[in-house]
Formats: sequence, structure tokens, C-alpha cells
Amino acid sequence: MKDKQSQRGVDRTVSPVGTTVAMVTYNWLSSGGGVSKYVFTLTSRLQRQEGLRVTVVAADPRAAESGVDVSSEGIGLAWKTLKALWRIRPDVIHCHGHIWMGTASAFYKWLRGHRSVLIYTMHTKLDSPEKELSRLSSVPRLVMRVRLAIRRALHAVIIRQCDTVTAVSKAMADDLMVIERVKPRTTIEIIPPGVEISEPHLKEVQSFREQHQLIGKFPIIVSIGIFHHDWKVEGHKRLISALVILRKQYPCIRLIIVGDGRLRERVERYVAEVGACDEVIFTGYLDSPGLALAVADVYGHLALNEAFGIAIVEAMLYRKPVVAANAGGIPEVIEHQKTGVLVDPKPDAVAGAIQWVLEDARRGKRLGERARRVALTSYTWASAADRFVALYRGTAAVAEEPARRVGSVR
Repeated sequence: MKDKQSQRGVDRTVSPVGTTVAMVTYNWLSSGGGVSKYVFTLTSRLQRQEGLRVTVVAADPRAAESGVDVSSEGIGLAWKTLKALWRIRPDVIHCHGHIWMGTASAFYKWLRGHRSVLIYTMHTKLDSPEKELSRLSSVPRLVMRVRLAIRRALHAVIIRQCDTVTAVSKAMADDLMVIERVKPRTTIEIIPPGVEISEPHLKEVQSFREQHQLIGKFPIIVSIGIFHHDWKVEGHKRLISALVILRKQYPCIRLIIVGDGRLRERVERYVAEVGACDEVIFTGYLDSPGLALAVADVYGHLALNEAFGIAIVEAMLYRKPVVAANAGGIPEVIEHQKTGVLVDPKPDAVAGAIQWVLEDARRGKRLGERARRVALTSYTWASAADRFVALYRGTAAVAEEPARRVGSVR
């Protein structure tokens, strides 16, 4: 018996030379948003690492440029993912927080006799069953409960098969254990994303100002976020409501919302309902979000269930004072009144926080300078990539050892 266990440990150990990594993700270049940016930038970094061969497996036609397109939904997505993994035969599967793709990854590992390392990274905070049921009130409760039970069961299967689970924040890790009731057999590693952003040329910034008629406008508030989740949409709406309050004092105020998605029309309708069409500007996706950040006086981020918030750190790099919801994983990024302002995400409180920043220019500058220092030292892709490479090359050996802190977070 000992010989079999020993042989299994040898089979699962990843050699530092010529390691093949399958980067399994639903969010890739076409989807936009923080998760897509995280996976794409991490992949680009890892592809430059000596001894690593990284192949992208994504539910996105653009994945075919550098990997395998498995575009589908549900069980069809799981089946396509499994077939892609079978062709690639990876030493390491790094799956980014998708139930069906994670299920396929876990099943592949089992079929291959546990000879592949499986790393599962959680990006997006989960809704509790109660929130899910209230949000989808049009769906029969029995159907919803069955769906939630299946989700929880699949999550348990994935997590138990994993050699390492990582999360972008402690709040995200806590969700996994509290909401999904899943206890990983090893510790959950907290690996926040790195953030890097190129500053646009002054002529580009001036052109952006002219294009959106921003010359002479003050204050300019910027918010970046995709329109794919109810809690992001609700955050945008509350920021718009705060703008309506502030325009009494600042008649030339403008709010720039960067991003796109299937729920964008909801926000546009809300802007029309509150009569703020002249003050709110939708840019859609920008190849360089730095164009918007460069003109901002304040960065606002009111996503109500954010696991991390890459755009927040991008604003910090630009020395922008940040006003953000005191929710989800955001308090792990922002230190209140040191590197930004954390606020109860209600319109009047948000308006008050923005006014507090604006009424003292030196205060706003101090917030921005401290924020940049933190962003430069705490959120680098070099550090994040190094930690994942260490996991790729060391997880298998660690996985054979008894877990001393099962389900703990570090």
C-alpha cells in the first residue's frame, strides 16, 4: 500500500522543466471587466516564464488566437472543456472560478489518476441562497433551491479535488466556506491581482476631454465596471443618485461610467428617469481606462458585492482619491481616510463622502499619494505570477502532506 501511495506522489509531482499549464477560464478578451483583465495579464506574464507552456482554454472565440475556444453553456461547456484538456494533457490545470469548467477540470484530474495538479481561483463573491431566491423571484422557489443545491454540490466536488484553492481576497475565501459550506482540504491562498496601467499621452487626454465635452467641467467623477451583475448595476445607480444630490452645489459636475455589458440599458434608463442625461457619460469599453482616470477628480466604486476591485487599484496608481463601498473585499484594499474613503453605499452618504474629498484639495492629494504608494508595493504582477509559479511547481508535493489547517485562510 505504501508503494502505491509513494508512486502516486511521484506521478503528481510537477517537474520544474517543461511544465504544461492549461489556463481554464470563462472570462477572456471579449468579456471585459476585472476577471478578464486578471486572467489575461497573468497568462501573459506566465507565458514569458522559462519552462512553462501555457495554453488558454476559454469560452470565447478569441481564445482560438492562443489556445482553445470552448464556447458553450452548462453541460455543453463542461464537455468541451473536458475534451480540450484531454488533448492538451496538462501537468497543471488552473481554473478560474466557473462551476461547469471547474467540474470538467476536476473530472479530468480524476480520469487521469490524479496525475495533474488542479488550482482553482475564486474571483467573484457569491450571493447567499436567500439573495439568490429574492433576486430571481420570477423563478419557482423549488427550481431555485434545486439549482442552488446542485451548485453547492458541484462546488464541493471541485474544491475537494483541488490541490490548492486561491482567492483574490479574504472576503471571497470566507464566502466559499460560509455560503457554499465547503471546507478545502488545504489552506486557501489569498493572492490579489497585480495591477499595471500605462499613462496616456497628454494629447490623448486632451482629445478625450474634447470628445466628451469635459473642458471647464468640475468635478469629474469616474467609475469603471462591467454591467453583468445586479450588484454592479445597483452600485452605478446609487452613484448616479449621489450625483443628483451633488449637482445642486456643483452644476458643472460630470460622471463618466466606463464599461459595458448586458445590463447597461437598465442604468441608461435610470439616468433618464432621474433627469441626469446631461451629466452622465457612458464610454463603453476603453482600451486604455487611463484616459478616463487621467481626467478624474474623484474615483467612485460602489459595487455592492465586489470581491476585490482591480479598477480601484488602477485609480490608486493614478493618485486619485477613491470613494468606495464599505462592502465585500473592498475594505481589504482601501484603508479608510488613509488611502481612500469607505462609505455606506447610500446616495446621501456617498454624496457626503465625495464632497468631503472635494472641499479640501490638499486632503484629496494626500489620499491619492498614499494610495499610489500602496498600489506600487502591494499589487504587482511580478509578485502574483511568482506565487502562482511556486504553486504550479510545488503544489503536488505539498498536496501529499496532511493538511494542518484544513479550510483555513492565509
